[in-house]
Amino acid sequence: MINYYGRGSLFESLIISELQKQRYNIGREPNLYFWRDKTGHEVDCIIEQAMDLIPVEIKSGKTISRDFFDGLGYWCELSGSKQEASFLIYGGEENQVRSNAKVLGWRSVDKIFAE
Repeated sequence: MINYYGRGSLFESLIISELQKQRYNIGREPNLYFWRDKTGHEVDCIIEQAMDLIPVEIKSGKTISRDFFDGLGYWCELSGSKQEASFLIYGGEENQVRSNAKVLGWRSVDKIFAE
């Protein structure tokens, strides 16, 4: 895949639109939010589901890197959320369960709402 400047933004937009579409298809409002604090910590998507806030980080890279989890870790520490309830969606194919998040390949984005 060609590496270019807008790749990450386009990938993030694709995943967010898929999440919104899935919410609509199951008859729910698309309660999806972006979060960023004044120091630059951010989480690409926060899904409001019942009484829970589910953080989702989106990375276009096909290889998982340790720093992909930084925003999720900060959010969980700040909010008191459990890291195992977090998701990382990346440009690869393999799904994994790690101690700091559930990792989903981009084709498995529908599994977030299957939980």
